[in-house]
Amino acid sequence: MSDLLKYGIPKELVTEIKKFILSSGCVKFSFLDLGKRAAGFSTPDECVVSTSIFQLPLEYTLYILLHEVSHQYQYKKYGKNLCLDIYKSEISLDEAVSKLLHIESVADRLALAKMKFILKVCNMAIQVEPTPRYLGNTNYEYFKKYISDIREKVNLLNLETIEEINAYIYASIIDKIK
Repeated sequence: MSDLLKYGIPKELVTEIKKFILSSGCVKFSFLDLGKRAAGFSTPDECVVSTSIFQLPLEYTLYILLHEVSHQYQYKKYGKNLCLDIYKSEISLDEAVSKLLHIESVADRLALAKMKFILKVCNMAIQVEPTPRYLGNTNYEYFKKYISDIREKVNLLNLETIEEINAYIYASIIDKIK
């Protein structure tokens, strides 16, 4: 968490963020340069946040960080295979898009609620309503193509487990920034 201090996040916020991360059950947390490809991602084994978020206003930085950690709570509650049926074609494409958007909107709501709580605890008065990435998103076709593309690769590469699928997604994000 010293990275947060390095980027100018106030110490009292860092303390509260650290508590949120630890209570989520997050196994590994790191900051990487993901370029513009992604602001972050979360798998059952890891939460990665892009260093590019520190160029944003504080409320957006907090929102993105807390959104990715919120997924850790989802994995803790529902298990590591939360998204397996989305990527393995075990449900229809429309059901998969709806499920993914639901998962993202739940993470958005938790992130915004936690951000408001942390700012209140730290007695900081800043805007806490950034435009969430997924909450209220109506670009259904984007997510349909995203899932369809991943399903195609999962089938082509004969990926069976969520660990294999997440490794593929992770590699595709990392490879696209190089």
